[in-house]
Amino acid sequence: MATYQLLEPSLPATVGTGANLSFNTAGVNSVSGAFSLLFSIGIIACLIASGGVFLFSGFLRLTATGPGDVGKSNEGLKRASYGLIGVLLMYLILNEINPNLLKDGIVLPAITGFGGTVQTNPANTNSGGVSAKNLQLYQEMAITENGVRNALSGVGIQINRPNACVTNGTNGPQTVASGCTSVGGMSGSMVNDLILLNAQCKTFMKTDCHIVITGGTEWWLHGGGVVDVDTNKSLHKPASAGGHAVDFSMGANKTTDPLYLFVTTNRANFTPLPSDNCCSSKYQYGRGYIFCDELPSCGGTGAHWHVQ
Repeated sequence: MATYQLLEPSLPATVGTGANLSFNTAGVNSVSGAFSLLFSIGIIACLIASGGVFLFSGFLRLTATGPGDVGKSNEGLKRASYGLIGVLLMYLILNEINPNLLKDGIVLPAITGFGGTVQTNPANTNSGGVSAKNLQLYQEMAITENGVRNALSGVGIQINRPNACVTNGTNGPQTVASGCTSVGGMSGSMVNDLILLNAQCKTFMKTDCHIVITGGTEWWLHGGGVVDVDTNKSLHKPASAGGHAVDFSMGANKTTDPLYLFVTTNRANFTPLPSDNCCSSKYQYGRGYIFCDELPSCGGTGAHWHVQ
């Protein structure tokens, strides 16, 4: 079975006021402009040095008194020529790679993510009362959302909401307060474990298990609605923030739901655990995941498995 390798770039970003995240390239040109200036100074220095060697070698040729002086003059002219050719080649190569290197500077390319673009920016600022860590996680979720969704949907695992909880607004990505589900930021190992779970369920039940994710990495919709990722106690977070939780639907009638029957009757993959104040029933799966039939008193909304 092929495994899914999740790419999770950590690209800090600047944002606008409040939860309206705007990833832009402000300030980038000042850095790349300095590179362009240094490159221009380097070319001028090489030209001056090569010109000086040419003049000295020419003077040496004119005043040569023997074969030795002629040889030194020829060697100097050869080295100066090599230097000029090297500068020309460097210019041509950089111009081929990115002409902006030799002009006004570099503008970092946009990264396509989830129906829009997220501009990279080396800055990471705290704006509008939102922590820098939150901002970085929002961007990570935006960039990886489509990749995770495609990997899961490719094997038949559905997500209950078509829209993610970080969306591409007019002024850049924005967080959504309700009616959404995100899987961006989920670790590659968890994605692979979910793909394996789906395959095992399908084999055991001899039918499609219709696994539907109802909760993912949108931590501000869990844990009492606390927005700050470090303060929120829920594990519904991106893996880079220590998150490793997902919720599965039990369908309209859990007693006939294929995934529910797979979890509660398959002793080869699931070990029953004692119930507690939050779980009416509980099972351990695979590499240590706990499947909890979560009670409403602990934040459960509708019949679902809380897995962590």
